[in-house]
Amino acid sequence: MIKLVDLLLEFPMKIDNINTIPELMKSVLSMPTLNSKEMISATSKINEEGIYFWYLTPEGAKRWEEVLSLVSGKPQTVDYCQTNKEGNYLVYVGVAGSSAKEGKPTGLKSRFIHHIGKGNPKSSTMRKKIFQTLFPDVDIEDDFIMKSKNIKDGGGQYYTQYRGEYDKFIDENFRFNYIKASDLSLDKGMTIKAAIEKIEMSFIHSCVLHLNYKGVPNDFKPYTSDRKLDPNKK
Repeated sequence: MIKLVDLLLEFPMKIDNINTIPELMKSVLSMPTLNSKEMISATSKINEEGIYFWYLTPEGAKRWEEVLSLVSGKPQTVDYCQTNKEGNYLVYVGVAGSSAKEGKPTGLKSRFIHHIGKGNPKSSTMRKKIFQTLFPDVDIEDDFIMKSKNIKDGGGQYYTQYRGEYDKFIDENFRFNYIKASDLSLDKGMTIKAAIEKIEMSFIHSCVLHLNYKGVPNDFKPYTSDRKLDPNKK
């Protein structure tokens, strides 16, 4: 397990103005990243809000271009504008809220259970989007099935016959890191929700993040996480 840096020492103590956000962004890009298994383990008990980051490795960036080229029917070249200290490309920034019903997983734990863990894959737009890009001829709604065996004893789980290929693709090509809400010291009157949304938008506006919809070139909008992908509409 890669040990994350002490965020309280690395990040500015106040998220208050346009000057502190760039410093926080630099800190995020200097943080070590986790692979998918490490990310699930690291967030497994974090039932609080936060903001999280997806990166493509250099090899993963090439692989993603190959996938997009196959899906679109023409060669695709993606311009990545932010790398972290490990040389990975930042491609997505997301907010993990805590609006789930009482008794259900919330925040970062819930987000990654569904993104890359064993949760309901239909509840993750990111997962559905990557899945549909990898397997454009598969009806995603029909393929996500609830395994009912022993479900009343807690043995049921969502699965897909393509799950192994999806997991392998994520494990080999993506890296992750995150900020917990409790890692931020806020100015008086600023809510956690407002702070993490401000951080999210600052990242998005600073760089073309190819798995975030906002600011992405039109050719790549069908492959971002914030819109449903219709494989019949290129």
